[in-house]
Amino acid sequence: MLMVSLLADVLSSVAANAVLFLSVPLVWWVVAHRKKVNFFAFVGFVMPARRSPWWVFVVFAVGYLVLSFAFFRVGIRGEWGMHETNQVYQFVGMGVAALLPGLILNFVANGLLEEAFFRGFLLKRLAVRLGTWPAIVIQGVLFGLLHSALLLMIGFDFEINYYIVAFLGPTIFGMLMGILNEKLFDGRSVIPSVLLHGAGNFVVTVWVAFTL
Repeated sequence: MLMVSLLADVLSSVAANAVLFLSVPLVWWVVAHRKKVNFFAFVGFVMPARRSPWWVFVVFAVGYLVLSFAFFRVGIRGEWGMHETNQVYQFVGMGVAALLPGLILNFVANGLLEEAFFRGFLLKRLAVRLGTWPAIVIQGVLFGLLHSALLLMIGFDFEINYYIVAFLGPTIFGMLMGILNEKLFDGRSVIPSVLLHGAGNFVVTVWVAFTL
């Protein structure tokens, strides 16, 4: 029953994120690109082609996962990481029951849908106008602003350094995922960043579910 309840909450997050992150790309595609490319390709759901040696990707992925876990531990020490409004909080001590809901939340609600907007839609539109590196930086900053703004909207009342961490962490991760897609791969696909984003979040979920 507990896993069913978790699944219901997670599917609700998937639906909310789908509306939040796909509405603008969908309208943009219908108005300007519907006759040129299908919607999935428009937001980067195509097979990726690697530009860099496999070992570069492995080192990059391991570094990303370590940094992701380290960032979460900073949040734990700051106490907002385990706040009841944080999505990870619902998995504390859940063990095996957290695995399926965690996979869906991290790889679909967060990984797939956030990547479709930030690295699939936004980064690629900005890159056409400003160039790849400025686009990577700008979308990363916007990704960080979204996460820190959510804390303010929810009403978290913490010291300023916690809000700074909540901004800097996602900003860095957003830039890294942009670099992954655009530089280590050929820039057409968001699948690499979807997988890495989901894996980074899922590692944290598993740690929370089995150790806290």
